[in-house]
Amino acid sequence: MFKILSMAMIAASMCLPSVAAAETYPNGPVRMIVGFPPGGSSDIAARVFAESMSKSLGQPVVVENKAGAGGNVAAAEVIRTKPDGYTVLYATSGIILGPLVNPAANYDAVTDFSPVAVTASNPLVFVVNKDVPAKTLAEFVDWAKTQDNLNFASTGAGTMTHLPAAAFIAEFDIKATHVPYRGASPAMVDLANGNAQFMISALSEARAMLEAGRIRALAMTTTERVPGYPDVPTMKEAVGTDNFVMGGWQALVVPRGVDPRIVEKLNTAVNDAVVSEAVQKQFAPQGTQLVGGTIKEFTEFMRAERVRWKKIVEESGATAG
Repeated sequence: MFKILSMAMIAASMCLPSVAAAETYPNGPVRMIVGFPPGGSSDIAARVFAESMSKSLGQPVVVENKAGAGGNVAAAEVIRTKPDGYTVLYATSGIILGPLVNPAANYDAVTDFSPVAVTASNPLVFVVNKDVPAKTLAEFVDWAKTQDNLNFASTGAGTMTHLPAAAFIAEFDIKATHVPYRGASPAMVDLANGNAQFMISALSEARAMLEAGRIRALAMTTTERVPGYPDVPTMKEAVGTDNFVMGGWQALVVPRGVDPRIVEKLNTAVNDAVVSEAVQKQFAPQGTQLVGGTIKEFTEFMRAERVRWKKIVEESGATAG
């Protein structure tokens, strides 16, 4: 009996450090890793959320940029870190999409990460270089079918700016070469300069070039027209298909194995940010929808997204190239 009690006491004592760590979390800075360069929509959003979450958590949340491979470099780094809640990933849709087209990514978003919460969703817009002669998306399809050397830009292979475009050219039998970039800024510059002719971009990342008149919007991947862009039709209005109702989402995840109580604290901090007037004021002009929600909702969403995009990848034949 004494031996059994002793073993039980030892087992209980081994759990104490974990309990204490969860109860006092965070007692130091939290690293928020972003998989894209400074200045893009993900980086800007991460910094807004980091500032708000710092106030909720009572410790600094420090953003670090680890750009490359459409966010896969950052994802791989976060997976390798100690699962203690002090390193988090500000992820995009690419966390689901990337491994579907790039086996070298070597991770599974559903099994290698613990979901925290979706932070925001951004409308996607089909944009073209200003010198493209088509004025509507239907005209673009007709024009593109006569071209042999079209390029479309993306923010990286396996991102939400790559796969929708790959699905589009497959559906409408268009020949075009995918040109991936290390983030939105260089992709937009090359699109504006004519090195690429079209792109499906997050609206927030295309706004500056649209307002400058260097690119033109032909359609939105939304169910209704976007406020501020009443003259830009939805994809269904433009070409009659429901297959392109989609948006680019952003979210917070942590490595698998983080104490659920710590994940709950991070989820609360994200939801505090979503309802913060200061955060809402910064996102409103971009047409970005703040999301939030429960861990369970995000978990189910991630699984559904993987099923949806796996089918799209298989039907479009999209690859990392």
